[in-house]
Amino acid sequence: MVTLSVKTQTEEQRLDRAAFTIFSHDKYTEIAGTLMIGDRSIDDNISTACTDGLNEKYGREMVSKLTDPELRYVILHENRHKIYKHMDIYEDIWKEDSRLANMAMDYIINLEISDENKDGFATMPTGEYQGLYDEQYRGMTVMQVYDTLRKQSPTQPPNGPGGDERGTGKPLTGTGQPQPGRPGDGNGNDNGNGFDEHDFDGASAIDEATKQAKGTEIDQVLRQGAIAAGKLGSGGAIGSIKELLEPQVDWREVLREFVQQTCAGKDFGTWSKPNRRYIGSGIYMPSTLSEKVEELVLAPDTSGSVLRYIDKFLSEMAGICNSVRPDKVRILYWDTKIKGDESYELERIDDLTKSTTPMGGGGTRVSIVPPYMREQGIRPQAVIVFTDGEITGKLDGWDCPVLWCVLDNKGFDTDTGRILHIETKNI
Repeated sequence: MVTLSVKTQTEEQRLDRAAFTIFSHDKYTEIAGTLMIGDRSIDDNISTACTDGLNEKYGREMVSKLTDPELRYVILHENRHKIYKHMDIYEDIWKEDSRLANMAMDYIINLEISDENKDGFATMPTGEYQGLYDEQYRGMTVMQVYDTLRKQSPTQPPNGPGGDERGTGKPLTGTGQPQPGRPGDGNGNDNGNGFDEHDFDGASAIDEATKQAKGTEIDQVLRQGAIAAGKLGSGGAIGSIKELLEPQVDWREVLREFVQQTCAGKDFGTWSKPNRRYIGSGIYMPSTLSEKVEELVLAPDTSGSVLRYIDKFLSEMAGICNSVRPDKVRILYWDTKIKGDESYELERIDDLTKSTTPMGGGGTRVSIVPPYMREQGIRPQAVIVFTDGEITGKLDGWDCPVLWCVLDNKGFDTDTGRILHIETKNI
């Protein structure tokens, strides 16, 4: 048997070998199956690495220059984009500012991979292909990093789709020169390029049926991997499947994305492209954003345990509405009956917290809300219920997407709508 040295191996062979090494490592038992989804190939037309959320491409020159641990790092990075469905979830912020969106995704992924590989199994590329790494973003979500970067770069105009290709729709090409630095020092290629490209244009060309099937397949192999990791006792470097599919997220961020994506998407009723980042929180959100929000209903219960937090909830919703700009916001206060019905047109959104008057204080029977809306001709794009979950009667009957914001009640469950559990200590 002849063993090829690194120097005599082709780039294709090195790529396959690196992927197989990851696949067979106990550390990555949980995610091994994702390496088998989509195509992985060498592409002479790109200078770095690229994924459309399904397929991976690697530039020949880059692969030839990377060490084996660096190549494993890049493959792990591309597969993280696939696992987290980044090309589906963050299309909208990429369209808003592609450079910063690309940077935000990479900062989060590189922190994770670097933490997993203190043993040197995979190392971040240095020099020409240095990636992005900064400890200040530890513990943050992609959206939080993106918002931070936006605040730090107020004078920089959005790049538009395609980042440094200036709105041509082409993926980033990695032409910017990385700054000197190593993981941990807050440096890296701040052009948002590094060793990685984000092919949102390629992702948008994948038909919806294929995307949905791809997402289902990824979730299935992750669950199978989690079971295998448990049986092998390895635990997996990426953490449990529960943590992967049910990440801890800020409730305010969930509210914002629910309104922006569920309410403003032209295909909001089809649920064809769910945001799997929040699947474990019981929240399914389409990703298409094109139509204006027409009407949004907020339905706080007015039991004693909830009343003290209504102002903070409405204050957060007012901020979200100022961003999304719905034509109308309807507030329905309820206990065993509808106790308050307030309507705020677009120009009065700023008055939402100033003029509202919560009314009620009796029991909690949310089943009265859906028929009331039908009787009054209220046809919102979504309803957000704010409650402690101590509800009598039926929970169904809604004619639109429903988000249940439930305070300090992990036992609350329903098959109708989606649930966001909120701890009052975090309000």
